[in-house]
Amino acid sequence: MDGFNIDEEYTPARLYELAKMDGAIILSKDLKKILLANTQIIPSSKITTEETGTRHRTAERTAKQTGELVVSISQRRNIITVFKGDFRYTIEDSSKIITKANQALQTVENYKKVFDTKLKVLNEYEFNDIVTLDNVITCIQRAEMVMRVAEQVKRSIYELRSRWYTCEDAIRRINRRFA
Repeated sequence: MDGFNIDEEYTPARLYELAKMDGAIILSKDLKKILLANTQIIPSSKITTEETGTRHRTAERTAKQTGELVVSISQRRNIITVFKGDFRYTIEDSSKIITKANQALQTVENYKKVFDTKLKVLNEYEFNDIVTLDNVITCIQRAEMVMRVAEQVKRSIYELRSRWYTCEDAIRRINRRFA
């Protein structure tokens, strides 16, 4: 591999400065050392990829070829994608996550109102002994819709919570240095 041999202890500040250069940054498996910077990675072009940008295509292929963790950052598109083997995860901007979560919460509220109405009708039909299979299926479908959107909200909360804990941890480390 080309690039610069760094072989220094990993620190966020070093990584930040090295990230200003083009090319890949290679860290040790234990993430404690920065090994190389400004490195060009050339994985096999025979490996299939779903990505469109060169940087992300290279990252996906490298992850599939090596099985290692690969992070691709597209500043122009404001996208961070994490690859590991065949796994792919896109990290969204916190404001986008909050917007999506708010929209999903409104959707859950609306779906829940419809579900409650359908459930009330189902109870009335059951009380009058006129319930049909279609009534039951409709009620179950509405419940499923509520649960699916609620799951999206949960994922957003987990994502935001993990970012909060990361920030909290950084603040603790800073405070320890000045204590």
